[in-house]
Amino acid sequence: MNSKDIIKRFDAEWSDGNPPLIEAIMHQAPENIRNRIFSQLVRIEMTHRRIKDQNLSLEEWQNRFPNRTDELEMLYLKQSLAFATSRMKRVIPVDQGCATSLDELFVYQFKPGSLHRMIVIDPAFQAIHFRHCHTPRSFWPVPSPKWHSCLFREIRSASTYTMQSQNRRRHTSLSISTETGRVVVPKLNNDFQLLREKFVTIVPENDEAFLVESQGMPMVACYGTIVGLLLGAFLARNGSDAVLAGSAIAGAIGGAIVSYIVVLVSKGKGFYSLLYGMTGMIIGGAAIFPMFGFNLTFPRILTVCLPSFVLGVMIGAFRMYNR
Repeated sequence: MNSKDIIKRFDAEWSDGNPPLIEAIMHQAPENIRNRIFSQLVRIEMTHRRIKDQNLSLEEWQNRFPNRTDELEMLYLKQSLAFATSRMKRVIPVDQGCATSLDELFVYQFKPGSLHRMIVIDPAFQAIHFRHCHTPRSFWPVPSPKWHSCLFREIRSASTYTMQSQNRRRHTSLSISTETGRVVVPKLNNDFQLLREKFVTIVPENDEAFLVESQGMPMVACYGTIVGLLLGAFLARNGSDAVLAGSAIAGAIGGAIVSYIVVLVSKGKGFYSLLYGMTGMIIGGAAIFPMFGFNLTFPRILTVCLPSFVLGVMIGAFRMYNR
């Protein structure tokens, strides 16, 4: 029996209500076609189980086939996405909100009435699909893929934040961080709160995780660079030009790395304290020259910069707990 016959027979037996085991078929099939038919057999069984409301979790699938865990995870997501996209054809638009699905899928449209940018939450498969809205992590600007799928457990954080624009209007957004990128969802329709509640059930809102993932981290690294540069230049102020330059560069790199590590190790708790503390130190450092000129000594620098740093840390701590 060739691979096509095996697959047709497997599908027919599931349709007749006599589901065979994939394990038995894989054991009986010739070794040269086992890898070829495995993914198709799994997709067929997933489809029939979805129709009969007998879904298996990803962990249950992986327990059945422990040597194919990565392949099963991809099949699991692709199957969920296949169901989600097929349901898009049966979406009912709602005038005052996002579209609602006929099935258990939750569909959030960025722009009501448009299927271009959307988020599809599939509770049965414990999966989320982002359409034209997931930005990959990359040093260079990268366009969002048409679809990006991930499991619930791959969502790192989901936090709501509010920013005030130049016209003093407040804009609320939901920032979703995944293992490979992030999604920013602006509050544009009435289902925004419902979307937020959905993500709270997936991953509790965590300000610390949000801060670590936020765009403010480069600012912390930038301030750390400035502080490290000034500190390196001061320590080598009596050396040659080459030593001074080397010390300043090493201090700048070290300051950026240390500041970033401090925020990561503190899981975000040190974000505002470190940011405001370094701001105070920079301001204090700028005040040294008008006060003492170039006649700088360590006690004089300590007298000015340390209180500035402590004051900044205190302001940062108040800012953190007053969010």
